[in-house]
Amino acid sequence: MRVTCRTLRSSVIAAGVVAGLSLSTTAAFADTPAAPDSGQEQVRPGTDNQGQDQDQVLPGGDEQSKEPKKDEGDQTPKPGGDEWKSLGARQLAGGITADVRVKASANSAAATLAKGGQQLGTLEASGSPASKVVDGYTVTLSPSGDVSAQKNNTGVPGGWEDKGTQDLGDGWSAAVQVNASARSAKADIALDGSVQGALKAEGKSASTKINDITFTLTTDGSVSKKNDETPKPDQRDFVREYTNLGGSGFDAKVYKTKAGFEADMFAKDPSSGRYVQWDTLKQSGDKPATGQHNGAHFALDADGTMKGWVDSDPVVPGGWESKGTQDLGSGWSANVQLNASARIAKAQISLNNAAKGSLQTEPGKSASKVIDGCTFTLNSDGSITKKKNETPKPGRTFVREYTNLGGSGFDAKVYKTKAGFEADLIGKATDSGNLVVWDTLKQSGKQPAYGQHNGAHFVLNPDGTMKGWVEGSTDGGKKDRIVPKGGVKAGSEGATAEPDETALIAAGGSMAAAGAAALGFAMLRRGRKND
Repeated sequence: MRVTCRTLRSSVIAAGVVAGLSLSTTAAFADTPAAPDSGQEQVRPGTDNQGQDQDQVLPGGDEQSKEPKKDEGDQTPKPGGDEWKSLGARQLAGGITADVRVKASANSAAATLAKGGQQLGTLEASGSPASKVVDGYTVTLSPSGDVSAQKNNTGVPGGWEDKGTQDLGDGWSAAVQVNASARSAKADIALDGSVQGALKAEGKSASTKINDITFTLTTDGSVSKKNDETPKPDQRDFVREYTNLGGSGFDAKVYKTKAGFEADMFAKDPSSGRYVQWDTLKQSGDKPATGQHNGAHFALDADGTMKGWVDSDPVVPGGWESKGTQDLGSGWSANVQLNASARIAKAQISLNNAAKGSLQTEPGKSASKVIDGCTFTLNSDGSITKKKNETPKPGRTFVREYTNLGGSGFDAKVYKTKAGFEADLIGKATDSGNLVVWDTLKQSGKQPAYGQHNGAHFVLNPDGTMKGWVEGSTDGGKKDRIVPKGGVKAGSEGATAEPDETALIAAGGSMAAAGAAALGFAMLRRGRKND
């Protein structure tokens, strides 16, 4: 029994010690409780996580109070990035569409050009505008994506350009066309939409009178209208009228004035066929007033009566007047006649008094003809010149000929020379209609020769073949065979050439036809270096 009590006492003491130790341990760990719902693991001493870095959690803090990690960064896209932005399709002149894209950060734009569903190429502008000729239009694209198309002029020598209708006031208008290369203009004069007359200025201004109004047309296409001063009713009283006075072809209307008498002279204008007033005779006091025209004579007497007569042969307005024989040198001479009112002239060309040929101009124009190696040019005022043609240089061998090269209106004859090739460009002179040599392209070595005129371009290649085209024509990026409209007469089979995409600078020699300078035909030699 004693053993039993001792054993019981020992057990009780041991149990008390164990309970005390348990309370001490619990109280120690309760001093640092984990934050409620903080998402942090409670790490006890002696675990495997003791050596790892832990995020510091401030009391009362949350996830937003954490500092971002270095590798996370700001993932929000910024404007002006490296991506292309489409501006959509733009409709341009001539049925051309441009699908435009821009890249603002690079100050660049690009456009895909098309027409009728067929792609015409692409255009890129980086830092500055860019242009390209497609289907007869120049398309321009800016780095900001603005795009436009402007129609080009075609290269036809002496072609007419419509300048539209000019309002002259009081219901009058003028529909004007201009041929800049020929320094000519023409206009239809209308009143309230009804054509009343026409004007044509060739090399100089032209005027006509319609309904007591004088219209003047200049070679640049400008038209002016001036109302003629109408005499007051008490200034002139009609007296009598004469028809075909003295067989002259002129009619006359006589009026009484305060000073005496006046007579208006009327006849048909040969150049237009219109009945116009040519002049007015004014008589005063006791003396008659006299006048004449190309062999026809008139007298307005002090009593208001008139007389008319003609020199030997009957004449009509626009008759011929002899200008005599002009010495042209080296035995050449020209017997010239002039019709001043019709602005035409004609001449018989002779060598040592033997007739060699003749010339006649059209109204207001010049005419040229080559006779025995000399070019004779007759002007509408009756003046005539002779120019000895240059003898072809030795060493030129004919190779081939092109007709209407590239649809330009020019023919070309190609010759082989010691230095390379030469090509004579031939077209009609706008003043006479005769075929003349406008200029010569000269090619040497491995460099081609270039030329251009009024939108028409030409290339003479180092192999003697030629290419011609006019601005606005396209080939879809393919090479064209050198067989222009009209055909190649010799030696072009299988030849190909492409126009240089850079701006062509005209190439060639001096002018070879009279009047070519006035037509603005400029060709300057330039060789293109081989790559």
